[in-house]
Amino acid sequence: EIALTPQLVGRFRARFGNQIAVLHSGLSPADRLREWRRIRAGEAHIAIGARSALFAPFTELGLIVVDEEHDGSYKQDDGVRYNARDLAVVRGAMAGCPVVLGSATPSVETWQNAKEGRYTRLTLPERATSGQLPSVELLDMRGRPPGQPLTPELISMLRETVAAGDQAIVLYNRRGYAPVVECTGCGATYACPSCGVGSLVLHQRQGRLRCHYCGFRRDYERNCPACNTPMSELGYGTERIEEALREALPGTKISRMDADTTKGRGAHQRILSAFRDGESQVLVGTQLVAKGHDFPGVTLAAVVGVDHVLLMPDFRSAERTYGLVTQLAGRAGRGDKPGRVILQTRQSDHFVFKHVSPETPLDAFYDEEAHQRTILSHPPFARVVLVRLESASMNSAADAGNALVQRLRATADGASIQVFGPTLAPLSRLVGRWRFQIILRGRDVPHFRAWIDEVSPILFERPKKGVRLSIDVDPRNLL
Repeated sequence: EIALTPQLVGRFRARFGNQIAVLHSGLSPADRLREWRRIRAGEAHIAIGARSALFAPFTELGLIVVDEEHDGSYKQDDGVRYNARDLAVVRGAMAGCPVVLGSATPSVETWQNAKEGRYTRLTLPERATSGQLPSVELLDMRGRPPGQPLTPELISMLRETVAAGDQAIVLYNRRGYAPVVECTGCGATYACPSCGVGSLVLHQRQGRLRCHYCGFRRDYERNCPACNTPMSELGYGTERIEEALREALPGTKISRMDADTTKGRGAHQRILSAFRDGESQVLVGTQLVAKGHDFPGVTLAAVVGVDHVLLMPDFRSAERTYGLVTQLAGRAGRGDKPGRVILQTRQSDHFVFKHVSPETPLDAFYDEEAHQRTILSHPPFARVVLVRLESASMNSAADAGNALVQRLRATADGASIQVFGPTLAPLSRLVGRWRFQIILRGRDVPHFRAWIDEVSPILFERPKKGVRLSIDVDPRNLL
């Protein structure tokens, strides 16, 4: 999100000149202080940035715009936990100014607020450009070899696109080369010594195995350290998808955009500029490629791996999949030529894929998703608080969780207020600490808020030595 800021700033400076201030955590302390003082002094009238820009010190705030309001990056998941989108609504109310929440795929919470009249719903029924909406086609992967990331149909479409002088975007939302490296002899894998996330991810070009959670890394040995048998590389990441594309499209200029290729200063902008200028014909990457880019030359957009997003153990997985696919579809056919969107999936019967076609009304997905969440009492039809306990000792974290749950259940009615847990988090151990979680859920929102106020002294008690407790109201991530 920080890397996307320069292109937006460029557009605003072309219109408003030096009245623009930029605020995000990627700036140096001196640069941030300078921008902060410019706002305080009235030299800058518009602040652009990531979620921290919400705290810009304007004294006469007239408008707040939250672009792509559905994006999970607006949630601060550590330190002081808050959702900048929701806090923008609060600050707008305090300042008496309008707040615009913009998105082609609004969050279910925002959609429900608009449906119930809390927000005013404004729709843009037509594209900003004259191009027609792209067609969407599902490629069912069931029965196909698991080691075939690109179907023959997709390869054929990519070749046609390149031959016609057009461009294509391929999305695979997992970086690295292979998520699992396993010995074909003894079955050993490379595991992170401090995280219980299974195997380290292979980054082939770096010759390194990395943990994407704690940053641990080690050199890659192609033969098993235990039995000297060759290692087998299982699964795919963007680096391996790029390799497969180069084999399928020899001579085609292909660029990759993910957290690995955009580390250097200005790298993000260089990759996008090269693609926009036609220096590369195929852009492959993670969800970064689906964000609000405008590439008139793109006529084909493909989602190669979407099932691992859809099948995540999280009640928002369908919403995330719908948003990711729809956002990527918006990159195709923005010029004079019509666009095509290809989805490769082994879950073609899932209801989310019935609603990604441009002909399907926007409300169709939200009505079905809301119906399921109502039955299961998931947000926005209930409020959720996530209490997480972490400790280097598994028993200490579990004991602290059990003691806390007993005290909370003694005050909960069990009907409108429920206390679940403690259970091991899906990512049970990170950075050497065991993680247990307790979920508090209330269907009657006023009653739930009153109960949270009542038990807050219990929640904010200092846990026993060696145990860290965190509280997240309206969590975006339950992993």
